[in-house]
Amino acid sequence: MTTMTWPQFKHHHVGKTNEEISSLWKQFKAGEYVIEEDSIEASKETEEGPREEEEVEQLPERVDDASLEEPLVTEPEKTEEPIIKRPTPAPAPKKKDEEKRLRDLVLFDM
Repeated sequence: MTTMTWPQFKHHHVGKTNEEISSLWKQFKAGEYVIEEDSIEASKETEEGPREEEEVEQLPERVDDASLEEPLVTEPEKTEEPIIKRPTPAPAPKKKDEEKRLRDLVLFDM
């Protein structure tokens, strides 16, 4: 017996009414309805429709199987990273300046 899900079964019976599909599904689950493997494979096959000339011209050319054996290795393009100049920090105040500021703060309440 072929195993199949409900969506697969429904897709396989396109064109029939839901009632017919439902009835066949019940028979299928009971083992009274058999789907041949060949018909499942045939239903999966799709054909490509004809293309317009402009579309065909835009398609890339086919690649030979022999050229696929050698892997294409390309090195990434090297881009120059912008140089970011960081500002230099201001020098720390000299100890005399700190003493003067502290003295002024105490004396003049600044």
